[in-house]
Amino acid sequence: MCTMCGTRVTLPCHLSRLLTGHTQAVYLATGLRRLPLSKIGAFAEYACVRADAPACVPTYLTDEEAAAVPLTALTAWQSYELMGVKAGQSVFISGGTGSLGAMVIPLGKVLGLTVNTNGSGKNRDRVMKLGADRFVDYREQDYTEVFHAVDYVLDTLGEKELPREFSILKEGGTLVSLTGMPNSDFADVNAAMAKVAASGSRGKTVLRIA
Repeated sequence: MCTMCGTRVTLPCHLSRLLTGHTQAVYLATGLRRLPLSKIGAFAEYACVRADAPACVPTYLTDEEAAAVPLTALTAWQSYELMGVKAGQSVFISGGTGSLGAMVIPLGKVLGLTVNTNGSGKNRDRVMKLGADRFVDYREQDYTEVFHAVDYVLDTLGEKELPREFSILKEGGTLVSLTGMPNSDFADVNAAMAKVAASGSRGKTVLRIA
C-alpha cells in the first residue's frame, strides 16, 4: 500500500505547532510527494513521511475511506492529464464498474467529458448514478458496435483488448493503458499510423492515433 490514514504524532521541531494530533491521510496526490520506493507500505503501526505529504481527511470520509481514495483518485487524475482532455470531448473507459471507475467517471464529468463505459449489467444503475452518459452490458452488446470515433480510451484490460479499443478511437485520438505496454510495432499493426507519445509513467502507456 502506498496510501494510509492515521493520526499525526510528531513533527520536526520547527513545524511542531502544525496539526499534531489531527487525523490525516497521506494522499501524495500531486505526484510530487510519495513514500520512498524502498520504504513503501502501510502495514506498520507507525510510518515516517515528509511533513508536507499528508492532507487532512475530509469530514465526510471515514478513515478507511480516506486511506482507500488516493490511489484510484490519483490514477484517474493522471490518466486524464496524460490524455490532455478538453471539455466537450468523449472518453471510453473499459470495464468502468470497479474502484477506478468510481473515480474516473465522476471526474470525467467534472472535466466536461461525455463518459462511456461497459461492464456487467448488474452494475448499470450504480455506474449511471456516478455520471456515466452511456453504459454497455458486455453480455448483451459489443462496445465496438456501439461507440465510434471517441476522443480518448482508458484501457484497464490489457494488451489483448487493445486492438478492439483502437478500433473505436477517432483519428488523432489518444489511448492510455494502465496495464498494457504496447510498442510502436504493435501500434503500426493494429492502428495504421500510430505513435507512442509517452510510456512508462507509473505503468501507463499513451498512444495517439495519427
